[in-house]
Amino acid sequence: HSIDENGDGVVSKEEFRAFVERHKIRERHEAGDSMKTSKLVTLVLVSTAIPYVGFGFMDNFIMIVAGDLIDHSLSTHLGLSTLAAAG
Repeated sequence: HSIDENGDGVVSKEEFRAFVERHKIRERHEAGDSMKTSKLVTLVLVSTAIPYVGFGFMDNFIMIVAGDLIDHSLSTHLGLSTLAAAG
């Protein structure tokens, strides 16, 4: 079963809860092991955290590069040092 039951490309809270409940019931039925539930939570945590970490790195990289370019172009045109431009 897919986590996105209605196929709209967005996972709602209800769809996520139903997905987790299906896996909890299946895991209890198959092995009765609580470690599988914690493994599922870990997998969901990692899979949702990766895009945020990637976005953070890219955002910082773009801001640093853009800031340097703006600083160099303005300081060249206005004849200011970096310290004078910051103040």
